[in-house]
Amino acid sequence: LQAQYDEFSTTENGIVVDFAGNQPVNVPEQVINNWITWHFLPRWETYVGVQWIGKIYNDDANLVERAPSTVVNFGVLYDVTQGSELAFRLFNAFDEKYATGGGSTQWQLAPPRTAELSYRIKF
Repeated sequence: LQAQYDEFSTTENGIVVDFAGNQPVNVPEQVINNWITWHFLPRWETYVGVQWIGKIYNDDANLVERAPSTVVNFGVLYDVTQGSELAFRLFNAFDEKYATGGGSTQWQLAPPRTAELSYRIKF
């Protein structure tokens, strides 16, 4: 991905500022998602997911840059019955500190390591 503005300019204090060729705001340069799922026993499944997000700019001038980040998620699922599932999930397993959004002066941090236990009933 090489996203860029073909034509984009604005007027600031009566001066035309041209942003053509710059990377759009909040659009990562690259995103890579890899998921591996393994059915290791009947009714049991586990997975690991790795997401890499390339650098992102928070302003039109491409002066405020968010650093790339790598996030790893894990999960284990058990089919209790044909219509229900028990799952344990671990998000951001290595407690990566990274921003999910922001502007030129403020950042929104991603959630820290988080665990989830759920029971899902299908009908």
